[in-house]
Amino acid sequence: MQAFFVGSLFVLFLFFLISPETVFAAAGNGLRLWGETLVPSLLPFILLNHLLSDAGGVALVGRALKAPVGKILRLPGEAAFIMAAGYSAGVPVSASLIAAQYRGGSIEKKQAERLLAFAANVSPLFLLSAVALGLLDNERIGPPLLMVNYGTNLLLTLTVCRFFPLKTPAAGTGAAKGTAAMRFPGLSDAIFRSVRTMVLIGAVVMAFFILIALADRVGLFRIIAAVFSLSEKSAAVVRGTLCGALEITAGAWAVCGAAEGRLCFCLLSAVFAWGGLSAAAQISAELRDTDLKMGFYFRYKIIQGATAFVVSLWVPESWFAPPANTILPTAAAVTGGFSEGAPLWTGFYPHLAHTSPLVGLASLVVCAFCAVAALRGAKKIIRSLWAGRRER
Repeated sequence: MQAFFVGSLFVLFLFFLISPETVFAAAGNGLRLWGETLVPSLLPFILLNHLLSDAGGVALVGRALKAPVGKILRLPGEAAFIMAAGYSAGVPVSASLIAAQYRGGSIEKKQAERLLAFAANVSPLFLLSAVALGLLDNERIGPPLLMVNYGTNLLLTLTVCRFFPLKTPAAGTGAAKGTAAMRFPGLSDAIFRSVRTMVLIGAVVMAFFILIALADRVGLFRIIAAVFSLSEKSAAVVRGTLCGALEITAGAWAVCGAAEGRLCFCLLSAVFAWGGLSAAAQISAELRDTDLKMGFYFRYKIIQGATAFVVSLWVPESWFAPPANTILPTAAAVTGGFSEGAPLWTGFYPHLAHTSPLVGLASLVVCAFCAVAALRGAKKIIRSLWAGRRER
């Protein structure tokens, strides 16, 4: 495994040297997306959740909702606050709270591993503003996407807890361990941890943008289309779906450039319900000091993605159809036209080609570290899946 990991890094480094313009463009677009879209839509929720957690909100909510959460979800009361954080701020905030509660002994291992999946959502502000208005320029599509994403997650959560309950009893609320004490939260500490979380998100997103760009540059998606004899439109749809499986923002843009109407909505619902390997890498980073595994998370999210796709077939098209004057992204704008030697996203932010070479060099250095971090996270994910398979 280590030899494969080192070899993959070496190959990736060669690609960085051979096609630096592709890496530069993808890294710049990832950073721009992070700064203009993800930070405004996620940072307020992340900061608020950290402040509430520091103020003792987890234990207070745990005491108040111990009975209903224990009866319905077979989980301790602290799970209520974690679920609320997952539905408001999304990942990796929920994973950070789960890891903290697990280290403190408030929740058990199996409970924590289930909560990783139950509380893994896309932030509502991200869906309604960043995706619907910023990326897709279609305000109608936001509420239906939110309804499908949250509805399927809640449905699967109740189904799992009802028909596959944990054999271990629900843990206490943690009050006996002193976690319920109210204290004035440190604003500077909460800001520091919130910014740290945002930097983690930005680094992972940029790393996956680079991986998608390199896959485009070496012709991986064209090879898949040739192997399965796909038409140009079908190949674009497959490419968008695969991009969404890696990183949901890039996937959302690519899907809308390749599909339209109900197919576009169904694929978007499946992509956001799945969450992408980018979100899994963020969760894995938050769990680095624990023995929690992500096997259940992957099984759950795969099922949720398929469920979201099926549910979306029944959503009236009038709910999400764009206005008549909306200009949807085209496949050429998303992929740079698939022209030979053209880096990914050149049609997305063409002015990046005129940026200072020093900025490009700095981006390449940062990209190298981000790629290493992403691959290390992937290695941990593969180990978790293999360990879960052996346990069964």
